[in-house]
Amino acid sequence: MGSAWLRRVLPDRQRRVGALLVFALIVVGTVVALGTLVGVSAATAAVGAWGLVIAGLRELFALWRPFRSLPRLYVSLHHEGTAKTELVLERTQAVRPIDRRGIVSEQSDIARETVEARPAPERRSLLEPINPDLRESYDDALGHFRCRLEEFSHELGAWLVAYESRRWPTASYVEAWLRVENSGEAPAEDLIVELELPDGLMRATKRPAIDPPPDPPRFQRRHLLRSVEPPPLADAGQIEPSLGNVSGPDWVAEDGSLVARYRIRKLLHGTRDFSAYPLRLVAREAGRFEIAWTARASNLDAPAHGAFVVDARPQPRSDEPVRALSELVDTGGVEMRKRRLSPST
Repeated sequence: MGSAWLRRVLPDRQRRVGALLVFALIVVGTVVALGTLVGVSAATAAVGAWGLVIAGLRELFALWRPFRSLPRLYVSLHHEGTAKTELVLERTQAVRPIDRRGIVSEQSDIARETVEARPAPERRSLLEPINPDLRESYDDALGHFRCRLEEFSHELGAWLVAYESRRWPTASYVEAWLRVENSGEAPAEDLIVELELPDGLMRATKRPAIDPPPDPPRFQRRHLLRSVEPPPLADAGQIEPSLGNVSGPDWVAEDGSLVARYRIRKLLHGTRDFSAYPLRLVAREAGRFEIAWTARASNLDAPAHGAFVVDARPQPRSDEPVRALSELVDTGGVEMRKRRLSPST
């Protein structure tokens, strides 16, 4: 009956330790009895055997969950310097419609203001060169300007469309680092944290941004012997500094869902750590999205669970259109990348 009770309440390894203790108690009684028969004191025999019992108890307490030191994991998002489980994305400035035709017309007028007046014809002797300053003729410069102005109108119109398409991704963009805390009494070994994205939240590889708008052309009479302009400098990019020691996110698809996976070899008890690189997400549309997280460790019997909330709220709207390019850029609705300069600048 005793062995049946052990099978019910203890797992295999713990059951073996329990059997060892029962055996140790039998040994204690046997040693005491034999020691009495051969003249050894019962106390001396019991002390030797009891050491075996104490060793078995220590192993049992280390294995049996009520007596075991375990890690306790808590996961949150590190955003704007604080730990958060809910991110509210709200734009306070109203979004205004873009008058693309009006802005293109405004910038074209700015370009036309650079056109110089046609110079008066000069009387020259037959011995003087026709074009002593070696510049292209006024009519050629004007033709080049008009072609460039037409190209610029198409470029600016396409840029305004691209700008408008990035308004909502910018407003719903999430950039946060994973924060993992171990408040238990034992280190977490071989820790894995997984975040499951719900429908409506998409992975973003970088912050939504757009190149600056094209500059309006300027009328100029080009020098006929000018040197070739150097190409713009290539954007070498910047190395992103890491924040913590948690590797990831590594993106995997599981059961039709996108999962961000993080790993850390060991997280000491009473400490916290952060992901080296941020989690970047964009919402397809306004809504409240819940990201379920699961944290596993090799020395934790059951995984820890929780959730983050991303509340992407609708943008306020205004019916008054934007008709000037400078006014649109000043709203800060979309981040502008830095303009790349040529070596001669």
